[in-house]
Amino acid sequence: MSDVIGQGNRRGLPVLKRLAWILATAGLALPALAGEVQGVALRQDGNVLRLQLESEQGTLADSGVTADGRQLVLVLKGVSADVARKRIAGEIKARTGGVRDVRVQADGRLDSRLVIDLVEPYEVLDETIAAIGSGVSQWELVLGRQAVNDELTGVDLNVADGQRTLLLRGGKDLRADARLLRNPERLVIDFPRLGRAHVSRMFGSVSFDPGVFGLPRFEPLPSAGSRVVMPIRPGQSLSLVSPELSRSATGASLLIALAPSAPAPSVAAAPVAPAAPAVAARRGGAGAVVPPLAAQPVPAERPLDLAVVREPLGPLRPMRPLVLGSIPAGDDAPRSADRGLQSIGLTETLALGLEKDPRYRAAKADFLANAEATPQARAAYLPTATYDFQRNSENQRIISSTIGAYKAVQGQTQRYPVFSHVLTISQPIIKAPAWVKMEQAKISVEQSRLALVAAEQDLIIRVAAAYLNLLATQDGVELAKAERVATAKQAEQARVRLASGLGTVTQFNETEGRFALTQAREVDALNKLEDARAALKEIVGVEVRSLKPFVGDIDPAAPQPAQVEPWVAAALSQNLALQARAMATEIAALEVKRQKAGYLPTVSLVATHSYNDSQGSLFGGTSKIQNTELGVRLSMPIFEGGMTTSLVRESVARQDKAREEHEQESRKTERLARSALLGVQSSAQTLSALRKSLVAQESALEAKEEGLRSGLYSVVQVVDAYRLYYAAKRDYLQARYDYLLNRLKLKQSVSSLSRNDLEDLAELLK
Repeated sequence: MSDVIGQGNRRGLPVLKRLAWILATAGLALPALAGEVQGVALRQDGNVLRLQLESEQGTLADSGVTADGRQLVLVLKGVSADVARKRIAGEIKARTGGVRDVRVQADGRLDSRLVIDLVEPYEVLDETIAAIGSGVSQWELVLGRQAVNDELTGVDLNVADGQRTLLLRGGKDLRADARLLRNPERLVIDFPRLGRAHVSRMFGSVSFDPGVFGLPRFEPLPSAGSRVVMPIRPGQSLSLVSPELSRSATGASLLIALAPSAPAPSVAAAPVAPAAPAVAARRGGAGAVVPPLAAQPVPAERPLDLAVVREPLGPLRPMRPLVLGSIPAGDDAPRSADRGLQSIGLTETLALGLEKDPRYRAAKADFLANAEATPQARAAYLPTATYDFQRNSENQRIISSTIGAYKAVQGQTQRYPVFSHVLTISQPIIKAPAWVKMEQAKISVEQSRLALVAAEQDLIIRVAAAYLNLLATQDGVELAKAERVATAKQAEQARVRLASGLGTVTQFNETEGRFALTQAREVDALNKLEDARAALKEIVGVEVRSLKPFVGDIDPAAPQPAQVEPWVAAALSQNLALQARAMATEIAALEVKRQKAGYLPTVSLVATHSYNDSQGSLFGGTSKIQNTELGVRLSMPIFEGGMTTSLVRESVARQDKAREEHEQESRKTERLARSALLGVQSSAQTLSALRKSLVAQESALEAKEEGLRSGLYSVVQVVDAYRLYYAAKRDYLQARYDYLLNRLKLKQSVSSLSRNDLEDLAELLK
């Protein structure tokens, strides 16, 4: 990672954060105590932009890209505009060639919005979140250059023999739909995949004949894309020649010609000519004819600056965790999941798994649910307000009394309504359990974040295992079929030799028996192939027909370092499951502290405002009484039936349980790290040995075939040589997959597994 800026010191950060929050609540800003960003980097690698943000958890509140792909927006909580402008914006702009401009906007007192204007349109390829320490997370966003295949690269207007020719040039997947509409007459061109800003910029460099065309208008399409409306001046009498589409590997061009119409016959009322059929330049549908749009009323012309038009910041497209590759959209997309995918790569498989795997999606939903622990815990220390309304119907009658005032109304009944309004506001001042609960919530959220990262690593392993297993079963079917064919030839040869007297019945029967076994092995291989397809479908949600095989052979390499101690040490310090157990122990310790805080007093600031409206009284008349109270309430628990004592004992026992589970996880992590390292070393040696065994079996097979022709070996021995050769080849191919999967499991044991590792594995596939 290069160009890292903004290294900060996080010592004493929780205290500073609380102070900053108190000052912000009081209406004061404290930029120096704003949120911490330990590292920010934006790096361009060819057509890919990588943005990495290392910060205190919760600093990145929101992110997204605009619809045209030319603006990246980050909302930073607790980072003031001045701090973001000084430590982030200037450095990104100065060191990255793909950035046009960087702006910082204030978003409240302590928050800021970072707007990065990109030179070219980008789309989200990958988004990952990883915990790198207590309270610190790393967010990485990978942006890929939007495929130029969809873009408009040039617009040319030519005039010859009274014919106006508009030439649209763009990528090989450019989509455009042109039509000529009447009443009023105008040329309409739709671009379903291009934004209004991009289209207006490309058309802005064209000079239109004002005697023929009015000022073009650029409008958004209802669903997506944009539309160009070119009004035609009255009296031109033009007609649209069928657009000509040409497409090549380097790009596509669409020729739109407007020619003078033939003179209309002299009739009382000439019908309006229907619009010419339009040709849509769409991927995989060159020359496809689509129905013309119905004529729609066009708004009145309005002035338009044909300079570069930038779409407003507007709504952001939400980012998904991963879009490394997707199923083709539009005309090339499958109509239903039942059709399945004919061919798919490893990165596309992971993309589908992240989108559709129920286990990963459940972990993601669990993380979102656990993330609410922080606001819920904070709510216990925030003000509460209640409003009470009551309406009573009073019925009072003095039966007997020795009080003189009551004797005057003795025996009478007074009936009247009474209305009561009470507003109560309470602000905790000292509430120890709530403070401890907020600390627990922070750790719990980070723990759930680790669980989400662990779920992603588990998905990577499951995807790789299912993918490699399907490749292995495909190899098994091919080898079983090849073995059956080879054995069938030998069985036929045994029959011929028996008929000619050169062979024996025993040789013929043994050959037939071995041929029957190859048929059974082929059926078993086909069954395993279907089961492997079902296992992959269980993850990605669609049936996969075939996978991209390996480009060539694999040269196994032993892991470095080869000693087990460094790997065990790395696993004990980095393993996500072990970190989660450590956090569970810390949460349990805080729970003991929280339950013991139940013995402490609670101090609250209480404000009450009441209004009482009585429509009568025992002595007649009405009254309206308003009362306001402000005070401090001290609540000291003395005895609650032994509940607090019991809760303390329970929390202590659960703390002991958490400690033991952490110890168990530590021992398990050490064992798995050792096992993973030994598994890689063993599979590497096994792969090398099986390669030599395969060469030996191939040589033996050639020798047996040559010996059969010379009479040295029997046909049964040749069939056995085929069986041993295909068995060695099957074991060798399986050993390749085991070696690759074991390498991934070794990285998982030390929690260094990432999507990049799967991309590296995908490079071996074609």
